[in-house]
Amino acid sequence: KLFAYSRRASPLTASAYAEAVSPWIPALSANVSALSIAYRELVSTVFNSDWLVNPDEQFVHRYATLVLQITSAHPAWVPQAIAALVRWFGYGARKLEADDAPRVHNRVHSLVREIYRAIPTCGSSLVAALDECWPFRKAKVSMQALFVRNTLRCLEYADSVRREVLRMVLNHIIQIDVEVQVELEDLESDSEGDDDYDGGVDAGGDKDHGEDGVFQFEEGDDGSRTAGAATNTAADSDVEQNNGSGSESDAASDTESDSDSSSESDSGSDSDSVLGGTGDPAKARNNAKKTVAKLDALISTLLTWLERHAPASPETDEQSEAAS
Repeated sequence: KLFAYSRRASPLTASAYAEAVSPWIPALSANVSALSIAYRELVSTVFNSDWLVNPDEQFVHRYATLVLQITSAHPAWVPQAIAALVRWFGYGARKLEADDAPRVHNRVHSLVREIYRAIPTCGSSLVAALDECWPFRKAKVSMQALFVRNTLRCLEYADSVRREVLRMVLNHIIQIDVEVQVELEDLESDSEGDDDYDGGVDAGGDKDHGEDGVFQFEEGDDGSRTAGAATNTAADSDVEQNNGSGSESDAASDTESDSDSSSESDSGSDSDSVLGGTGDPAKARNNAKKTVAKLDALISTLLTWLERHAPASPETDEQSEAAS
């Protein structure tokens, strides 16, 4: 409980938390070899506390040293420690966090780098943590771009997992690209449906339905005329005969339809439907614009990183030498 700290829920300020925890850090460091699986709850609390946002640099350094000592003495804790650090990759997406984000990200990468140096085989744990903590596709563009930027930054010191990480980034970009294509197709089909509907109304007005128009009028015994739908008489009689027996099946089918639509609406939060169940074309266009902006931001982030870190091809080197 002493180490548990949340920047949003804890009643303590960051300074008060650092003051309360600081005396315990040397004690844990002196007994780090004893922090086996039996102390799972304590170690998990140490990893997942919001210590990275503390303004006291000395406290952050001592805390990071403790985390590094735990992972070095017990490599079994490495996956959990890295996952707790990777979850900070999206920190700064909110306006209130933007100013402090660069400092927090530097602290995160500094510690992940040290863990990677101490345990070079932890690359698989890093890849698994990235995949587990990756933002949902519906997350805001700022969150997506920040996470991708910090993910690519890992490759500056985790070169052994370069292929896996780049593949992961590309896969997520492709998923969003597919979502864009689906939304654009839905918009196009919705627009064509509106045009067809308008055209059908106009064409229907020009059709010749005879003297009585759309309805057929029948004369009764008293000479009065009654209107009936222009349907087949035999079909009408069949419907009347089946009305009694079919009501239960209709009700059952309606119930099934309602349950299906309800299940679809429950799972619609992650669906790729551009209309989102509202049927509002304006909202659909707005959603499509947001998805396109998200795709552009991620592609731009990836290309910027590649320009800085991708090795030049031999052809490019030969062309530059020939030009000089």
